[in-house]
Amino acid sequence: MLQSGKKKVEANDKWEILSCPSCHALVWAAEAVGGHSSRGEKQFTICCQQGRVRLPPVREAPSPLRELLESKKFRPHIRVANSLLAFISMGAQVDHSVTGTQGPFTFQVHGQIIHRIGSLLPEDGAPSEYLQLYIFDTDNELENRKRALTQGSSSLAFDDSVIIQLIDMMDKHNHLAKTFRHDRDSVTYEAERPPILFQYRRRGKGLV
Repeated sequence: MLQSGKKKVEANDKWEILSCPSCHALVWAAEAVGGHSSRGEKQFTICCQQGRVRLPPVREAPSPLRELLESKKFRPHIRVANSLLAFISMGAQVDHSVTGTQGPFTFQVHGQIIHRIGSLLPEDGAPSEYLQLYIFDTDNELENRKRALTQGSSSLAFDDSVIIQLIDMMDKHNHLAKTFRHDRDSVTYEAERPPILFQYRRRGKGLV
């Protein structure tokens, strides 16, 4: 407590980390809005508008991702794992003049950021990438994913068994992966289905 004449003023550290009393989000003391609740708690609007916005609870990650997130060995490779399973890529006009300069890392783009999703199947002779990897040539999916990430090389400093587990997890728990797998099965069925021959009778003649 600080003494200011006859009035006592509380010492306030604006960088003190607090918990929102409504949604329990972690916030800085400086982000509080004016006034306190009847219980003497600071109120915040930056997270939940003082309890007016209610978000569903965060779902627990499925296995094996849940266990991998606890692994210090996996964490440095988490961006690689994310890229291996991505459905789309980011498109933007990147300003490389600020990349690799001194100071904090800076990523700057001009114009609009877009999502490149492409077609469901690759063009003739082109390697599959992104969502196409869920549909095309899935018998060699592991090698195709590694080549797509390393631009032609199938060598990747990442355990193949972990990649296979993550692919299986996506197939079981991700609704987009399930949709693209269904498209794969449809394409495979149409390619393997034998032609159907119809017989019809012309007037005055036999079967044709």
